[in-house]
Amino acid sequence: MDAASDPRVEQFTTAYVQGPQTPEPGAPCTGGLTAPGAVVGRPAPR
Repeated sequence: MDAASDPRVEQFTTAYVQGPQTPEPGAPCTGGLTAPGAVVGRPAPR
């Protein structure tokens, strides 16, 4: 994809946001222990 306006973006989010593959459907992403990709003892990537 070259742009966020690509129709496949909407297709992807429709298929995967809160879909059956979601580990905890309905759970918020807030309140986690670390940021995605964080390694103990190192700052989280930006």
